[in-house]
Amino acid sequence: MSEKGGSRWLAVILSAIVSGIVGVGSGYAVNRLTEKPAALTYDITSIQAFPGQERVGIVAVRISNSGKKELENIDGTITLPDAEIREVVYQGLTPQTTNRDRSSVRFQLPFINPTEAFSVQLLVLPSTQVLSEPKVDLRARGAVGSPLERDKGTKSVFASIATAVVATLTAIPLVAVFLVRKEMRSVRDTISAFTVSASTDHSGDQRDVFAFVLGRHNLLEEANLLRQWPRELEYWSISDLLTERWLSAADQGRIRDGIKAFDELVQYAAIADSSICAIQLNAAKLSLALSDAETAKQ
Repeated sequence: MSEKGGSRWLAVILSAIVSGIVGVGSGYAVNRLTEKPAALTYDITSIQAFPGQERVGIVAVRISNSGKKELENIDGTITLPDAEIREVVYQGLTPQTTNRDRSSVRFQLPFINPTEAFSVQLLVLPSTQVLSEPKVDLRARGAVGSPLERDKGTKSVFASIATAVVATLTAIPLVAVFLVRKEMRSVRDTISAFTVSASTDHSGDQRDVFAFVLGRHNLLEEANLLRQWPRELEYWSISDLLTERWLSAADQGRIRDGIKAFDELVQYAAIADSSICAIQLNAAKLSLALSDAETAKQ
């Protein structure tokens, strides 16, 4: 074979090798660019403890789909090793299924779209001086949740700080309501007798008095249910339970009747001032559910 012919074959072979490398490399690059990885992450955005006679704390966990495709069948559990969970609030997305026991909460969602996120905020009672970091178990179809990486630069740092601040500010009303309830309970325990505002005020079994007023406003189902509850329940706690029941049912007719029943109860029964405040607060919540801001203010 001549030198010229050998050079020609060498050029052909080199060209084929280069073409193969370019073809494989291009395919790999296109695959990497068009691939939609799943990325289920969580970030513990807040662990705050509030000192006081009744120590309470806030734990907030932000869960997000930072990938480029939808995640399905999300199943998560948050466990606190040294605290009792008292309240749970979800911000952003609402789980389809939730379960809660003394130290853990489990939630399930059918899917999370790319870039979507939600926050789980817990009001807790710590059993130790230092509130420990919660354990988070997070899974989805084809993905396992992992902690959000914090070393992505200054932008991520500021984003994490902002998220923590928002979580804390959002949870403050939860703490406030809890502490107010505790304070009302303390005041109630120190009162030896109810303050009677007028001679026509009715004094008697609180459960039965409440059931009587509910019956007068055609809330017969609630009245019968209430008579099956323990006699130890007091006016403010009964109003709490009924308010949650009516708000969950979203029945505007029953909500209106409930507001009227609360108003009549305050006028009819001998109720401590601290309990009256709680009942009026629940009446305001019901009014806001009807978009009646004026009545809520009153």
